[in-house]
Formats: sequence, C-alpha cells, structure tokens
Amino acid sequence: MEQVKNTSIVMDEKFDLDEFSDIRPYNDEECLPVVKRLLDNNQLFFRLAKIAFPRITRISPTWGALISRWTIVNRLRNVKDIKSFQLVMMNWFFFRMLAKTTDGINHQWLDNPTPEDKLKQGNLLLSNHRDIAVDPAVVAHSLFMRNNPLPLVGIGDNLLSNPYVADVMKLNRGFIVQRTLESAKQMFFAMQKLSKFIHYSIGQKENVWLAQREGRAKDSRDRTSRAVIKMLKLHSGKEESWANALNPLNIRTVAISYQYDPCVIYKAKTLLEGNKKKKVGTDAADLDELVQGITGKKGMVNVVVAKSIVWQDDVTLDEVIVKLDAEIISNYKLYNSHFYCLKKLVDLGLEDEDKLTLAQKVFKPETTECKILEKSLTEKLGKEVYVTCLYIYANPILEKLSLIQDQENERRAK
Repeated sequence: MEQVKNTSIVMDEKFDLDEFSDIRPYNDEECLPVVKRLLDNNQLFFRLAKIAFPRITRISPTWGALISRWTIVNRLRNVKDIKSFQLVMMNWFFFRMLAKTTDGINHQWLDNPTPEDKLKQGNLLLSNHRDIAVDPAVVAHSLFMRNNPLPLVGIGDNLLSNPYVADVMKLNRGFIVQRTLESAKQMFFAMQKLSKFIHYSIGQKENVWLAQREGRAKDSRDRTSRAVIKMLKLHSGKEESWANALNPLNIRTVAISYQYDPCVIYKAKTLLEGNKKKKVGTDAADLDELVQGITGKKGMVNVVVAKSIVWQDDVTLDEVIVKLDAEIISNYKLYNSHFYCLKKLVDLGLEDEDKLTLAQKVFKPETTECKILEKSLTEKLGKEVYVTCLYIYANPILEKLSLIQDQENERRAK
C-alpha cells in the first residue's frame, strides 16, 4: 500500500508570507490602525446600530448610531491585537446576538472531544453554508467552548467591496476567496495561491472554516462543489493522488441547521430571479440581508462536526464528493419547520404524500406543526415566492430521502 505523504507546508526560513498579502487576514501589527479606521467610519455605526440596538434605531437612526459608537469605542479600548479584538467580538457581539436570536445552540463532535481536549492538529472544517456571518460564528462558538483558537474563515471577495465590511471580516481572521476575477488564467493562479495558503495554515495547526460550495445553498441543497475540492489539490500538483493531497488537511465535515431561516423570503426571491445579481453583499439591500441573518430569529441551531476523514490511497474525486455530501446530509438535523413545509407541499399537490409518510417513519419528528411559519409564510407572499420558501425548508428532508435511496441502490448493486 502506498504511504500517504504529508504535503502540508511547514514554516521555514525560505517561506515567504508576503505571497499571501492580498488574501490573508490582518495581523497583530495591522490591528490597531484598522480599528482606528473603523472608528472613524460613521457608516459602520449606522449599520451596527441596526444589529445591536434595533429598537432605538427604528425610532432615531442618529441616536442609534451614537449609542453604537459609544459602546464600540468603550468595548475596543483595551484591544491590542487580533486575539483581543476577536474576544470582544465573540463575547460581546456574537454571543450576545446568538443568545438573543436563538433558542439554543447544540454542538456535537462525533469523536467526542471534551471542552478540555484541545484539537492537537489543524483541521479543514468543510461546512454547508446557509448564512453569510452566522455559519462561521456558530462554528467559532463551538471551537471557543472547547478552548480552541478561533478558526480562519474563507470569505468570498464579492462580500468585500464595502471597505468597513472588509476590515471587520479580515480582523476576524477572514481570508479572501477570490471569485470575481475575469480571466481563467487569473482565476487558476488565485486558486493555486488559496490552496497553498490553506495547506500552510493547517500545517501551522490552524483550524480553517470553508464552505463546501461557492456561495450559500439558497435552495438548501447541500452539495459539494467539484471546483472547491479541485482547488484544495492545486497545491499538490496534478500527479499527486487525491489521498496525498487531502489527508494532510484533516478534513472534518460540518453540518449546520437552523430551525428558522430569517432570510428565507430574500433567498426565494433571489432564486426566482435566476440569481441575476452577479455580486452578493455589495449593495445596501444585500448588506441589509446580512444584518437580517444576524438579527433575525433562528429558533434552535444544531452544529455537527464529524470525525477527521482518512482517504484511501485510490480514492477518486467523485468518491470524495459522494463521501462529503453523504456526511453533511446525514448529519443535518431536521426540525418541525422542515416537516411543516413538506406537509404544505403535499397539501398543494406538489409532492407525493408517500414522501411525507416515509420521512415521518424514518426521522420520527415530534410534530409537523409550526405556528411561527404558519404566520410568516402564507400565499400573501405570492404563489411563486410562497412555494419556493416551502421548498427551501423541505429540501433537507428530500435530500435525506434521496441519499437513503442512493445508498440502498448501491447496496443492491453489490
């Protein structure tokens, strides 16, 4: 059997970190000047006021911004480096927001590390993606609660056209995934650099959060992009096996599920428009969606982090993708909201009742009723938007049923 080589990059005197200067997060030396720049940006305070002080801001945006500015200046007065900035963001901002907008967050690590067990190596946390800011935040929360450093977070460059958004993301250890380059040649070299950066970071025992696909799964179909997996292999070269390229990354799949999606109507309208917008997060409407994702009610949240995958020597790209998809879909937790919407689709004659019956038999939901969605999702939205919203909630069930059928077909074929 071929021995799996470690192709991660280890820091040495010849290694030049300047190669990553255009995609890496800010470092400690850059932290204070960037924080000062943020504190001089009035736009930021008006935007944060909507998140942190929504009631006051609705009455008086100016007062909301002033209170936001005073609060942030007070909170950041002792910030000296990236770690202290992140502690402020996690303890004050994200933990506070998650406490206000969720009914609880369940974390499950399938290899059962206790809060005292720090991860002894870097991991690539390959995750399904539903919310721009909250997805990496809840994974960071899970790491934080287990005494691990917060992860590096991959963010699309289409989110960074707004300067203060870019600054906040990069202060929070965000690294840039370039998606808007024009030529194929530029894109290839950008992906090669990204691959090298991820391998380097994990070689330095960093945890890296990366979405399994480019952009969010607005339709709730969690499928891994071939382009993402190919990017991870670019550092290793064409001749390297998939096992040798991927095993040093210690890939763990992450399945995040929300009982309620505060952006479901926006997603439905975007899907119906055929994703005509080429850039997400670049105008006021998209920033409002980012705010809505943070401040909107999510109900229960569930995060499942799987065991690190060890790939066999002869594994193929197709087999890698099948494995990743199967783990994420299997580990995704279903809530009553999902069953309520599938039942509505059955009532409308858009899905077979057999699917609902099978889903209830296999997954055993406590109830298919959901009073919150009964009030917020109605045909008053317009028939197309209403039906699309129902599918956004119901698709995780349909994906699980499809996976079960695929696995059964595979067993029969053997």
